[in-house]
Amino acid sequence: MKRLFTAALFSLSSIAFGATLTPVQLLNPAGSTAGQVIVSSGPSTAPGWGPVSLSGVTGTLPIANGGTGATTQAAALTNLLGTSVVPVANGGTGVTSAAAELSRIGAAPLASASPTGTWSFAARPTFNGATPWDSANLNPASPPAWGNSTPNSGAFSSLSATAGYTGLTSTTLPYTVGVLGEYFSGSTSGTSMTTATATNCASISLPAGDWDVQATIQFTPSAGPSTLATAVSTSVSVPSLQSEQSLALPFTSGQMQIIASPVQRIPLSATTTVYAVGVAGFSSGTVTCNGYLRARRAH
Repeated sequence: MKRLFTAALFSLSSIAFGATLTPVQLLNPAGSTAGQVIVSSGPSTAPGWGPVSLSGVTGTLPIANGGTGATTQAAALTNLLGTSVVPVANGGTGVTSAAAELSRIGAAPLASASPTGTWSFAARPTFNGATPWDSANLNPASPPAWGNSTPNSGAFSSLSATAGYTGLTSTTLPYTVGVLGEYFSGSTSGTSMTTATATNCASISLPAGDWDVQATIQFTPSAGPSTLATAVSTSVSVPSLQSEQSLALPFTSGQMQIIASPVQRIPLSATTTVYAVGVAGFSSGTVTCNGYLRARRAH
């Protein structure tokens, strides 16, 4: 009896051992899909077909095995690229924040090989250190040629493509400081004169520049003067011949006389007062003067 029982146990153990060595080709694939494996559900439930879950996988996969060698994005970037940001050469920004990227883009000059179309700016841009007031007031870093001339510095204004400079089209006088054509004027009235003495009949203050200046003086005598003169000068004195208009005549007693000086070039290196100088020669009565000065910037 013992021999029969022992033989039965041996047979059962052999069958069980043989079942564990069944080739996978002989397993029944019914109910499975491509990519599934036999997954254990524990000691009390039969195994079955299912996908492989990575929820239990821990640790890091080395770079040598196709991984990143890290568990965070920043560390992976550092391991793979040698930096925690994606360089511009790799399609990134090279910076770690949106503010830094805006600063990086704003610091770089705009360049275009084909300058066509329109660029829109949220704020007024600066061109070569100058901020334009409108779309027509641009000062390029390398001034282009205009007609047959190439500007060296400064700015052109009121140009015509066929007739050179274009004058004003209204009666409004420009008063642009430092610009060719800048205009000043001034007048004074009722100044008493002393015979044969230079008198300040009017004055204006002119900034540095090359100016064309002219004076006009109205002399009002109570008797008959013998000489009258009008001049332009930077001092209250009779200047050189080319600045003066003088008359020596038997003037009618009490008759008003108006004399204008020649247009005089006055170059100034700093702000200077310019005078309408009047001189009257008379032996009796009185003479008063009303003076007027006009100046135009020539250069």
